[in-house]
Amino acid sequence: MTAKSNSSLSAFKFFSQLCGLVTAALGIIAIAGWLTGWRILTAIRANYIPMAPNTALSFIILGIALYALVTERKPALKLSRIGVGVILVLSLIRLMELSADINLNVDRWIFQVPEDKLGLIPIGKMALPTALNFLFASVAILLAPFLRRRLVCYALTRIFAGLTTFIGLVFCLGYIFDAPLLYGGTTIPMALNTAIAFFVLGLGLVINNLSHDIAERKQAQEAVKKAYAELEARVAERTSELAEVNNALQADIIERKKAEEELKESEKSYRELTETLGAALEDIKKREQILLKGRDAFLNMLEDVSESYKELVIAYDSTIEGWSGALDYRDKETEGHSQRVTEITIEIARAAGIAEEELVHVRRGALLHDIGKLGVPDSILLKPGKLTEDEWVIMRKHPVIAYQLLSPIAFLRPALDIPYCHHENWDGTGYPQGLKAEQIPLAARIFALVDVWDALRSDRPYRPAWTVEKTRDYIASLKGIQFDPGLVGIFLKVISA
Repeated sequence: MTAKSNSSLSAFKFFSQLCGLVTAALGIIAIAGWLTGWRILTAIRANYIPMAPNTALSFIILGIALYALVTERKPALKLSRIGVGVILVLSLIRLMELSADINLNVDRWIFQVPEDKLGLIPIGKMALPTALNFLFASVAILLAPFLRRRLVCYALTRIFAGLTTFIGLVFCLGYIFDAPLLYGGTTIPMALNTAIAFFVLGLGLVINNLSHDIAERKQAQEAVKKAYAELEARVAERTSELAEVNNALQADIIERKKAEEELKESEKSYRELTETLGAALEDIKKREQILLKGRDAFLNMLEDVSESYKELVIAYDSTIEGWSGALDYRDKETEGHSQRVTEITIEIARAAGIAEEELVHVRRGALLHDIGKLGVPDSILLKPGKLTEDEWVIMRKHPVIAYQLLSPIAFLRPALDIPYCHHENWDGTGYPQGLKAEQIPLAARIFALVDVWDALRSDRPYRPAWTVEKTRDYIASLKGIQFDPGLVGIFLKVISA
């Protein structure tokens, strides 16, 4: 990550922290106003509506929660989540009161204050937009720690943060242009400092989301760059064979050019002899025979060139097998794994009804199923002991790295299902996308069975290979949990054949 990016992230985080502190400060000022009778905005504007005590207390908790979220202090973050949860419940209670036209007097119970002491606003009444905005802000803060895990959390956090900012801005503009919303009938209006606090709080949440986006994008770019560098180094080793083939082809082309030149010279000599030596016809016929033989040899050489080009096409597929072999050689425990699982996967895919023309993509995907591990450091991939949580986070990125490596290559895009999705589980507990049931591509569901079968049937330093019966029972026990129930039966039938 560049110094400029680090500076931008620091600025975003500082601004979000500042928004949290300002929000909490507005709540503290409002509480102080209720305790001391100090009303600055009432003196400025006659129709100013003061912030209710429960609203002020909620802003103090939400402001502190935003500050803890940005600074990532776990003890403070856990406590603030409890407070945010309480605010969420209070906002839901208030919305229920408004919909049912009842008053549970929650504020009077919390603050132990008589109803007639709070002037313009009854103590138990919170404005409808205030309760709704507290609901949005609370959900946005509670979902923020889960941005990286679920796409739904990612979307809801941004939507609710944006709504919090927008509603606060709308009511601020209503005060500025003397057109506050929801002032008619029995609906209580939103206080000016409440609208300001919502705008500042929502803005802090939006900026915090942007800082997370920038940080994750930079981390992904660095991971892809590192993976590409390692891939290029490994491909360079395999291209030496192609270089030898190219050199051989160039040598053949040079020889054919020499033959063409010889043919041209012979034709020239033939014409001269025809014009000047009519009496030497027999000798010329012999030369013609020599020329015909030379032409046949030239045509044979052209056929050799065509065969060489076919071999070059085969070499591209061999390169894919070379990539697969390089991954196996990197980890001696899994040597030969890619070839074994590829052969079994083709058998199961054919039995499951996959068309023959699609099997070539299944084969390529199976060979390249762990290509994303090129982006995983050796210290993690070859670690003999149990991985830490942080190391598992890095290890689980290898399907995404595989997608980023292979998707730009047009002829490999149809083969992406296995490298990208073979760690998804039937019940939705897998990774990287958390796909469930038939959301998982058929080829990936088939390969997940074969991958586990080969791993359990192979010797490891920490255990011997499992027996066929034990492995069959284990796979059958995960039917409907990790594996497709329908495919388990097909798989066991083919394996037993």
